[in-house]
Amino acid sequence: MQRITALDSIRGILLAWMAIDHWGGPISAQLYQRLGFWTAAEGFFFISGYVATQVALDKPDPQRWFLQRSRLVWKWHLVALLLMALLALALPALGWRPLQGLGGGGALRDVLGAAVLLHQPDYLDVLPLYVVLLLAAGAAVPELARRWPARAGYWVLSASLLLWLAAQCGALGVMRAPLPAWMRMGLFDPLGWQLLFFAGVSLALLRRDGRVLQPLLRRRLVVGATALALLFLGWRNGLAGMQPLPDESVWTSRAHLGPLRVLSFLAVAVLVAEVLRRWPRALDWSPTRFLGQHSLAVFSLHLPLVYLWHFRPAPGPWIAQVVVPLLMLGGLFLIARAHQRWTPVPARA
Repeated sequence: MQRITALDSIRGILLAWMAIDHWGGPISAQLYQRLGFWTAAEGFFFISGYVATQVALDKPDPQRWFLQRSRLVWKWHLVALLLMALLALALPALGWRPLQGLGGGGALRDVLGAAVLLHQPDYLDVLPLYVVLLLAAGAAVPELARRWPARAGYWVLSASLLLWLAAQCGALGVMRAPLPAWMRMGLFDPLGWQLLFFAGVSLALLRRDGRVLQPLLRRRLVVGATALALLFLGWRNGLAGMQPLPDESVWTSRAHLGPLRVLSFLAVAVLVAEVLRRWPRALDWSPTRFLGQHSLAVFSLHLPLVYLWHFRPAPGPWIAQVVVPLLMLGGLFLIARAHQRWTPVPARA
């Protein structure tokens, strides 16, 4: 499989966007959900499922690759957890606000629980979800692709949709009920957010089987996606008197991945795919490509920066809230450079 460098670039764009959202401030206020009822996280989940499936199914043992990848994600989660725990336990004495889910009377329990993915403090809930999704994909996708290559994508998507519907009906609350209080779950409902990951998995399976859209159907899909993207763009930004729905709305729920959030993201995803089909280099920029190639390390190590900035003792002057996030954005490239020197990105044949 030839590496699609544009996907690395898009992942780098999403990573920088996500970091700015995490740091907050005036820049984040101008970027957060400005293109519709979605954030960079949705794109990250979708691309991760797509790329992971393409890479895994080109390996001699796809299940082993999924398992190894989940282990790698878990190890980076431990790195991020250790750094965040050290900061969260030490810095409140100097005026930093404590991180929700770490510290207090059960600090050791919280850290150990987070290490084995049973407890999720603030900002430390994404990588554990990736571990679970990769393990689930490794358990089902290679076997489905081997036995029923023509139907595997449809079956994966159908099962994923059923789980997503369960999330919209409140299944997560039922799952949480028997758990002890200290087992804190993060923002992302796994039953809801798995849909984007496995939508990417399904697309990779369909493309692998040679499924392509007929030109007429593709044109109609692009026209419909354009109309929806413009609608959600105007709605989210309050144009023409339209009032944007809050993140807590059942239709745009960020926690459970509400229906309008899914539709808004998929409309933009269709347009991005069409741009890449027509102009493969349009979004392929070397700085963001470099960032995307080291996305796991960069995402993990940007979390301590989030704590240092977002939970600081005083907000500081307005200019600092603009300049410091830009400097930290540059720091992401330093992290990527350090990771490149430590372990070069292997070429994918």
